[in-house]
Amino acid sequence: MNIKSKLSIQTNARAELADCVSMRNSDVHGVGIFADVEIEANTVIQKTHLEHKQYGWINLIPNSKFNHSKINANCKLVQNDDFKELVTLRLIEKDEEILADYNDFPELE
Repeated sequence: MNIKSKLSIQTNARAELADCVSMRNSDVHGVGIFADVEIEANTVIQKTHLEHKQYGWINLIPNSKFNHSKINANCKLVQNDDFKELVTLRLIEKDEEILADYNDFPELE
C-alpha cells in the first residue's frame, strides 16, 4: 500500500466518544471534547489510535478533537492491545475540557 492507502484507512477508521462527553467550541483551540457530567478517574473517553501492522499508528476519528495542555492535562493515552485509549487521570468536572499533553506520545506524530 502507498500513502494514499494509509490516508484511506485513516479517513475511514472511526471510534465512538464515551456517552459522558461531547464536542464543543473550545477556548484552547477550535473544537474540543468536554465533560457532559462529572467523570471518574480512569474512565476511557475514547479509542484514539489503532496499531496497523504495516503503517504503525493510525488516527481514529475524531481523536484529533482533544486539545493539548502541558500544565493542565487531565487525561493520558494508554495502550490496550492494538489500540491507544484516552483515559482520565483524575475526576473531571462537568463542562471541563478534556486535555492531554501531546508531548507524552511522540510515537504518534
